[in-house]
Amino acid sequence: MKIRFMAGEMAKLHGISRQTLLYYDRIGLLKPREISEVNQYRYYTLDQFEELDVILSLKNLGMKLKEIKHYLNKSSVVDRMGQLAAQEAVIQKKISQLERTGHRLKSILASLNTSIGITPFEMGFKHLDKRHVLIEPVMPPFEWYDLEIAIKKMINNSLGEWNMTVNGFMVFIETVGGGVDIFKRVALEVDRKSKDSIASGKYAYLYHKGPYEALKASRAQLQDFVIKSGFQLAGETIENVLLDSFAVSSEDDYLVEVQMLVE
Repeated sequence: MKIRFMAGEMAKLHGISRQTLLYYDRIGLLKPREISEVNQYRYYTLDQFEELDVILSLKNLGMKLKEIKHYLNKSSVVDRMGQLAAQEAVIQKKISQLERTGHRLKSILASLNTSIGITPFEMGFKHLDKRHVLIEPVMPPFEWYDLEIAIKKMINNSLGEWNMTVNGFMVFIETVGGGVDIFKRVALEVDRKSKDSIASGKYAYLYHKGPYEALKASRAQLQDFVIKSGFQLAGETIENVLLDSFAVSSEDDYLVEVQMLVE
């Protein structure tokens, strides 16, 4: 006597839903051996257990149903090995992406943890080592809109290729005629050698807390501190964003480290 299983029984024995099994039937992936002409009940047989096991195993390997159907239509071991090898390459790529994401998340948490212990508006001098960065120029007229566009371009261009070492980004400020400060470049720090870098040296710093619009006053305060301390500015001003809307809900809690290379 042939052992038969109704769709619900077949699904339950394999740990899937009846709807999933019916869907496999609809797309021609696994059709029942018999369909009752009286009540349209679907019946599967014992020999189909192995076929469904193969389908579920391939699904667990990350194959799409279309790919599984293509795999089952191949009769050659060599052909099936070729498709499995291709799937392995897909999985390895996903693993690499997850590793980069994990590295990024770990870096964000470390950066946020460090930022919590910072005293707002603290000023001083410190040595900073050479930093490898990705640079994106800000286009004229160097205003807020142009800055946002540069940030978006930099992030999009770096996705999937680099591990960022910090949460935020850096903005390079240049003072032009009439004491006007303009945005010149944006940067993201990365964990390995890159085409662009920020020179090592002695930097004056100030931890600005509050809206970005108030940064001008903090820059002026730090410049005054540098001059009174007997140093001269030796480069552009760098604003390193430590806490932004990613970490805090109010602009009043934004935290930006203003850095100025001195000599």
